[in-house]
Amino acid sequence: MTIQKQTQYTRTLRPKRLIHWALVSILMLTVTSCEDFFVSEVTNLNTPGSEPQLVVYSFISPADTMVWVYVDRSRPYVNTGRPYAPVGANAEVFMARKGEEFVKLHYRSDMQRYVISAKDFPIIAGQYYQLKVETTLGEKTSAECWVPEFEIARIELDPPFVATDSWGSNMLRLNWRITTANNGKTNYYRTGAIMQRWEVVNWGNQPDTFFLGQYPVEIDRGQEFFSDPSSRQYAFRASTYYSSYESDWKHNFREESESSYKQFDSLSVFVIQSDIHYFNFHQSARDYYYYDEDFPLAESVHIYTNIKNGLGVFGGYSMRSYVVPAQRK
Repeated sequence: MTIQKQTQYTRTLRPKRLIHWALVSILMLTVTSCEDFFVSEVTNLNTPGSEPQLVVYSFISPADTMVWVYVDRSRPYVNTGRPYAPVGANAEVFMARKGEEFVKLHYRSDMQRYVISAKDFPIIAGQYYQLKVETTLGEKTSAECWVPEFEIARIELDPPFVATDSWGSNMLRLNWRITTANNGKTNYYRTGAIMQRWEVVNWGNQPDTFFLGQYPVEIDRGQEFFSDPSSRQYAFRASTYYSSYESDWKHNFREESESSYKQFDSLSVFVIQSDIHYFNFHQSARDYYYYDEDFPLAESVHIYTNIKNGLGVFGGYSMRSYVVPAQRK
């Protein structure tokens, strides 16, 4: 959501003109617009028009099985008279480890992304990577990112605490602590907890397992994103409620009836060490969604970009996930 900023005028206005401008100002304060992340911001436009820009979006990690890049065009607020034209397959996308030869990614229509297998182009921690995009209309963008090594000194996980209240709702609480790296530079981190839901359906003697989805567990102590130039310990706590009819929290499974199905959950904590581009982009995206559309005093937020001659982000990260056993109390 974006609220346009007003320009302050110091000239003297007549009473009628003053009332007119006051009404216009009030109307401007109530204007909000919803759009995708990468639509050009109002304050970036040169009125009366602005040309669409290339939007490039990609994060790379040594854990990747496939490297992908999303490419599209922005939709400016001010109508330029030219209809929106998606990029689709009309681009060439190249990536390289810095100092080495570029390799070409191929467009997959089912994913609407340019991809390459990690077997053909592995991502290696501790290396810089370059990205460049060219379209059939002559547009060109480029970016560079760093893929850090995972240098977390220590991660301590406590067993989850689960309790049921008088209304039949289960409360899950999880605590963990992270001791950051001491490598003589500022490091960037992200952490969080995820609950995964599964269901096993018995068809006679042949059970089938179905993945029901994964759900973030909100952090209520500690920051999801944090940076540190030295080695320190950070504490985190995540909590959530879920109804007892949906799941009886156990580490393995619960049998609803002898002949119907079993249902079980798993819980994991993830820790990410990223470059500054991944960190700044997600920080700005979090600020973008901090206030909902009904909050009238929200300031404009510019989504971070490191794409030259375009919008979007190209960032690197390394990640570890840790499965946590559950205990009912």
